Amino acid sequence: MSGIVVGVDDSKDARAALEWSLRHAAALGVPLTVLTVVDPSTFTALWSDRPADNTPTAQKAAAQSAVEDLVAEVGARCGLGTAVPVAVQVLWGHPVSELVDASADADLLVVGSRGAGGFSRLLLGSVSSGVVHHAHCPVTVVRQ
Repeated sequence: MSGIVVGVDDSKDARAALEWSLRHAAALGVPLTVLTVVDPSTFTALWSDRPADNTPTAQKAAAQSAVEDLVAEVGARCGLGTAVPVAVQVLWGHPVSELVDASADADLLVVGSRGAGGFSRLLLGSVSSGVVHHAHCPVTVVRQ
């Protein structure tokens, strides 16, 4: 996964991180991987359009669709549409572990400063803090 990897969920900071990543990937001419992690214990907090079927396959499919829609929306809003090669990946597991693993082959890992968790008063969320401390490549943390 060379190029830029951006971790997203259904938060405003993740949208800002995605937009920043699209612009940066376009400026550098590198591919972008948009990665979301379905954590079975918190799925309902991460994506508002959750499936009625609670199986892992249905959850991953719903997350895939939500992320593809998010990429199209943010890409259109910032005028980059198809200017950047984008791959969407949905993984099953713990967000910090999966993002750290993805950083092993990335040139840059991007995350929002806070995700969809419930601690809005924090400046840095648990996922962004975890990847900053354990990633195998440089990390950019984007605030809304």
